[in-house]
Amino acid sequence: MTYTAHKADRVFSTSVEDFPRPHGKLEDWRFTPTRRFTPLAQVPEESARRAWTIDLSTPGGAQLTRLARTDSPAGQVELPSDRLAAVAWNSSKDVDVLRFPADATAAEPTVLTIDTAAEAHPPAGASAGDTSTPATVTCGHLVVEVPANTSAKLLVYRSGEGLQADNIEFSVGDNATLTVAFVNLWDDDAVVASAHHAHVGRDARLHHGIITLGGGATRTTTSVKYGGPGGDVDLLGLFFGGAGQHVENRLLIDHQFAHCRSNVNYKGALLGSPNSKLGDAHGVWVGDVLIRPEAHGTDTYESNRNLLLSKASRVDSIPNLEIATGQIIGAGHASTTGRFDEEQLFYLQSRGIDEVTARQLVVRGFFHDIVHKLNLPSLEDELDAVVIRQLERAGL
Repeated sequence: MTYTAHKADRVFSTSVEDFPRPHGKLEDWRFTPTRRFTPLAQVPEESARRAWTIDLSTPGGAQLTRLARTDSPAGQVELPSDRLAAVAWNSSKDVDVLRFPADATAAEPTVLTIDTAAEAHPPAGASAGDTSTPATVTCGHLVVEVPANTSAKLLVYRSGEGLQADNIEFSVGDNATLTVAFVNLWDDDAVVASAHHAHVGRDARLHHGIITLGGGATRTTTSVKYGGPGGDVDLLGLFFGGAGQHVENRLLIDHQFAHCRSNVNYKGALLGSPNSKLGDAHGVWVGDVLIRPEAHGTDTYESNRNLLLSKASRVDSIPNLEIATGQIIGAGHASTTGRFDEEQLFYLQSRGIDEVTARQLVVRGFFHDIVHKLNLPSLEDELDAVVIRQLERAGL
C-alpha cells in the first residue's frame, strides 16, 4: 500500500505557468517519455492550432452545441490539474456541450465521433520544407451534462493523427446514471494528451470506459469527485499497444463524501519486437484513490492486469491508496503483469485449434469482461474484430 499525501493538495488552474514543465524527476511524469509530449507543454501559436471535428452521429435525444468558452459551463466540473490540460484549455476558444434531455431513460446509446486528422499542409506562413515551424496541434473541449433523475448512454469514437490535447468534463446530476465508453482508434503517429474530469452527484452512477487501440504516445488522465453521499463509480479500461507505442492511463478518485463506492478495472496487452526500430511497447497505469476524513462508509477497489505478448514490452503498474479514516467498508487494490500463458495455448491447440486462432481467443477472452461490464452490446463484436486485426498485423 502506497500513500500519496500530495494528491489532496493538488493545484487546479487554467494558467499554464502554474504547472512545471514535464520532466522525468516529477512523480507524475517519471514513467512518461516526456520528449514526445514536449510540443503539448506550451500553448501553440494561433496559426499552429485547430479545433477537432465533432459529429453527433446518433443523437438519441441529446443536443450538441458549440459555445464560446465564456458562455459555456467549462470548468464547473473541474479545472485543469496538470500542464498539458491547461495548455488544452487555453488552446480551445470554443467548447462543445452535449446535453441529455431531463428525466429520460436511454434505451440505445448516443454516438459521437471526434476526428482529429492533422493538416496535410504546414501552418499558415510556413515555407515548404521548413522543419523549424511547429506542427499543428488539434485541441478540443467537451462538456457532457446529464440532468438529475436521467439515464444516459454515450459511445464516443475518436480517431486521428498528429499532436492532440483536450479536456472532457462529465456532470452527472443527483440520482442520474451515465454509461460512457471512448473507443480510441489512433493513427500510429498520434501523440495525445486527454484529461477526463467527472462530477458524480448524490446517489448518482457513472460507468466510464476507455478503450485505447493504437497511437504513438497517449496519456489519458481521469479524475472523479463526488457531489454528495451515495455516489457509485466504475472506471473500466483496456489498451492494446504495439512496438514503439506508449500507452498511459492515470486515474484519481477523490472520496470526500460518506457512503460512496468506486471500482476500477483496467486491462492491457502489449506487443513488441526486439528487431523493430520503433523500440519496445510500454504501458503505464497509475491508480490513485484518496479517502478523506469525512468519507465514512467508503467502499473502493482498484485492479490492473496486464498481458505481455512479447519479451520486448513492459508495463509500469502502480496502485495508490491514501486513507484518512478507519470508518470504511473496504479499500483494496491488485496489480499483476505476466507473460502469455503457454498452457492455455497448448490446451486450445490440443483441441484442434490452430496456433493463430488460439492466441486470438486468449487475448479476446482476457479483454471480454471489461467490454461486457460496459453494458454496450454493440461494442462487443466490433472490438473483437479490432483485436483480431491488431494481432494479425503483429503476425500473431
